Amino acid sequence: MQDVQARLTIHPPQEAHGAVYHLTLRALSQTRSGVEGRALIDVDVPAPQVSQPETPPRQEAPPLATPPPQTASQIEVVAEQVKDSKLPPPAVQWKLYLHNAGAVLDTFAFSIAGVKPGWVHIEPPQLTLKPDEAGTALLNVQPPPETAAAAYPFTLRTFSHLNLKQRTEIALKIEVKPTTGFQLSLDPKEAEAQGQRDFNALLASSANSNTDLNVTLSAGDQDNACEYTFDPAQLFVPAKQSVSSTLRVRPLTVLGPNERKTYTFKVTATPRDNAAPAQVAEGRLTQVAAAPLRLV
Repeated sequence: MQDVQARLTIHPPQEAHGAVYHLTLRALSQTRSGVEGRALIDVDVPAPQVSQPETPPRQEAPPLATPPPQTASQIEVVAEQVKDSKLPPPAVQWKLYLHNAGAVLDTFAFSIAGVKPGWVHIEPPQLTLKPDEAGTALLNVQPPPETAAAAYPFTLRTFSHLNLKQRTEIALKIEVKPTTGFQLSLDPKEAEAQGQRDFNALLASSANSNTDLNVTLSAGDQDNACEYTFDPAQLFVPAKQSVSSTLRVRPLTVLGPNERKTYTFKVTATPRDNAAPAQVAEGRLTQVAAAPLRLV
């Protein structure tokens, strides 16, 4: 037996994909039929290198020009109460004087804190003023009739549209004065009875009242001929509400057969501390004697 050597060169095509290729090498004998040799060969073909195009250097854009900041104007505000306002109390008006003390055109608007927005109306709602220009607006604050009597402080804010943090605040106050009043009535106004009789004393707070009242009831006649008892004699009358008390009138006179006597009396309702004028109502009780007994 003799050893021989041969060189095998493999050239994969350029379009070959990157992978491991398995080959079988066969050596055949030319003199002896059926004699051959085999060998397994693995060929690792790398992936083709794709050339990347050259990227041109990036041109940096020049920075945009930044506009100069716009400074909000300084606001000067004066509120002057209108003395001859035609609005019904407790409404109050203020005239607002604005001055643009800055160097740029600016628009100024208003806001209110401390009272309900429904109370407030400002006309016009905003003003646009040139530098050193002045303007006016009218502030109306009108509480509804049912508002309780008290002092209501609030804050008027005037601010710049260019800078909402640039603002001026003014402390103001509206005074709702007490409005008191009530009516007194008797039901019934006239009655007949052999003895005592009950009446209903009704106290009704006025429609425009905004103050509660504590009221004391009393009654009497010119001759002190009757005894008067209230249940209760002290009443709390809430604003815009009604309350009542039962008045019992008892004549002190004993009548003879077939006699009649009429007592005219007055009921007085007096508010505590004279918070409102006292009210008086007049009533009549006719006392009738019992029918005489008849002997059969």
